[in-house]
Amino acid sequence: MNPGRGGVGRRGGVLADSDTTDADLDRFVAEHYQRLVGLAVYRTGDRQAAEDLAQEALLRLVSNWDQVASMERPWNWLAVVLVNLSNSRLRRQQVGRRVQSLLGRRREEAAPAHGDPGDRLGVLESVQALPDRQRTAVLLRHYAGLSVRQTAEVMRCAEGTVKSLTYNGIEQLRQSFAITDETMSKGGSR
Repeated sequence: MNPGRGGVGRRGGVLADSDTTDADLDRFVAEHYQRLVGLAVYRTGDRQAAEDLAQEALLRLVSNWDQVASMERPWNWLAVVLVNLSNSRLRRQQVGRRVQSLLGRRREEAAPAHGDPGDRLGVLESVQALPDRQRTAVLLRHYAGLSVRQTAEVMRCAEGTVKSLTYNGIEQLRQSFAITDETMSKGGSR
């Protein structure tokens, strides 16, 4: 029997009724699901893959809810799980591309998801164009809301590295939008 899931269990040293635990979990998921999917969309560039990653992260959340619920920042735990799942997915894709390359096959690019709010302004493409570590740092800091220290722990690097990656990523995003602004002003009326 899983404590806190289907019976009475311990959580944080206090007996917790499973209905209360389930209600807390339901509230947490309802509050953070869209943010989780959004993080995954920016991480992968693919709405369907993002939803799959979010579902996998939520499965892990349910399995670990008794421990996660007692954490000071359960959202941070969930964001870390999602980034780790995304990294694993990326590694599998890279291996797949190498295999296809060796076999002389061309990889077909999937059409980008339409209708995503971030996609309207080219944000999704710009974020996806960032190098992986810059993208991860920017997303963890500015989308997931993690501190420099928390981001450094997730990325397993120094805080200074996080600051540098975040700064360079933001600068690259600014440059990509400056080009867009310049291009748009040339086509506009004067």
